[in-house]
Amino acid sequence: MKKIFVQSAVLIMGIFILQLTACGQKNSSEVSAVVENVSAQDFYKKMKDKDVVVVDVRTPMETKQGKIPGALEIDFYADDFKEQINRLDKNKTVMVYCRSGGRSAKAAEIMKEMGFKKIVNLENGFMEWQKQNLPVE
Repeated sequence: MKKIFVQSAVLIMGIFILQLTACGQKNSSEVSAVVENVSAQDFYKKMKDKDVVVVDVRTPMETKQGKIPGALEIDFYADDFKEQINRLDKNKTVMVYCRSGGRSAKAAEIMKEMGFKKIVNLENGFMEWQKQNLPVE
């Protein structure tokens, strides 16, 4: 009888440990997004991939002065910013930039929280893009 009790206790402890281990693991849908901060030159190279979306989070007044060709304009300060961002494909690489890198870094964190898988942030923003004499529309 004592042997059966010890075996049962060991079995219960084993099940308990397995459950604790399983609770601590994340499944693949819970893996957090990757935010990659890159230089203007690297941003330009990555833009050439056909499965990316480039997003300019500057204000309309700023984008009138020029923007990266093909970039979607989604004003970071707009009341519906999150709704507009949420319409994007979360499985595509989203490349984001602003004037100097501050707003785009915040936008990247918001996208990460929203479940985007891969986000590329332009370090030093559009100002650096222009310094590098990269294409502007």
